[in-house]
Amino acid sequence: MRRRWLLALPALALAAGAAGWVSLERRTPWDRCGDPPPAMATAPQTFLLPDDIAAIRGAVAAGREPQASALARLLRDADAALALAPPSVTRQGDPGPAYISELPYCGWTRRDGKEPDCRDGAVNPGADRGDYEAAIAAGDAARDLALAHLFTGDDRYAAQAARVVEGWTTDPATGMQPSFGNLQSRIELFITLPALAYAADLLRGWPGWPADRQAAVHRWFQAIAAEAEGFRHENNFEDWRLVLLGTVAALSGDRCRINATARAVRDLIPRQIDREGFMVKELDRADSLSYSLFALDALVQLAELGRAWGIDLHGYRTPDGVGLETALDRHAPFAAGTAPWPHGQQAPLTAADNVSLYELATKAYGKPAYRAVVDHWGRPLRSTRVLGPVSLTHAATAP
Repeated sequence: MRRRWLLALPALALAAGAAGWVSLERRTPWDRCGDPPPAMATAPQTFLLPDDIAAIRGAVAAGREPQASALARLLRDADAALALAPPSVTRQGDPGPAYISELPYCGWTRRDGKEPDCRDGAVNPGADRGDYEAAIAAGDAARDLALAHLFTGDDRYAAQAARVVEGWTTDPATGMQPSFGNLQSRIELFITLPALAYAADLLRGWPGWPADRQAAVHRWFQAIAAEAEGFRHENNFEDWRLVLLGTVAALSGDRCRINATARAVRDLIPRQIDREGFMVKELDRADSLSYSLFALDALVQLAELGRAWGIDLHGYRTPDGVGLETALDRHAPFAAGTAPWPHGQQAPLTAADNVSLYELATKAYGKPAYRAVVDHWGRPLRSTRVLGPVSLTHAATAP
């Protein structure tokens, strides 16, 4: 299956282009930053900072919700991950350390017998998605284990988290080549690798993980980010590319690349959010509400990265007054189920459709309309992209 699809890559690239996934090659602002600095910090510096961690611990100790219930769920997930064999792209043996994935909506056989036939929103059960599924499992397990260690101090969680991170990145037997195998691999790695980088950041300074091995992991992330710096995309591909670049920059302590990420987000907002707050690059999709929330989730996570570095993307607005809040306001009634979505949406919205972004938005803006989305889906909410247990880590902690 894999070899047949690899031979078909030129046709698949054309199909991807037709879906709006066209790569726009150019030099980027990151080119001016030079080599990444050595990572010298001993405390987390991506999505959680020491003050955040102290506030969460205080909420848990006081038995406050949603943190108490969210921690209990996290520990159940982390306990399950303790027994997990580290996922790897080499589990099938072919094509070894390279990441390869087939387009989920393509590969159907048309009536004329030709392929690929691409049907937006219809996942082909015959597509080889194994590396993608393994990447999801690795990111989820590593992040959950690292967070469990952070809030319990149990070194079993940290040791297994380090094994999972290294198993995907730097282990000579199982590590992935730090490169994008094909066009589809870009979006899949954009949305899965940041969770592994987040886990590495949470483990920063843990004495059970030797400094040289931590540094090797950081260099691995810098290598794949360097390749991602060489292209740009439209629609949600670009949002999530910036999440990867921003997370790696924060992991590396690279202020220049963090600033460049923030500038890129500001430039992106007027291209992706119209004055009414719609995500205009997603409206032609078969499940356009799902894809709009998918793209918006990435922008909210980028705002959280900015917050950790003293950059206000939550409050940023263009000269026309458009910002993240414009899009959050527009989509809140649709995400809460109180208004009908005016565009195409063939599948019912579920909690996996990035609605958890409103947990972060509620904390950032304090708007009742955002909290209504959270209440509609029920806590504890869990992000399916990068952050995981957001009702633990990114909900308001005040009494």
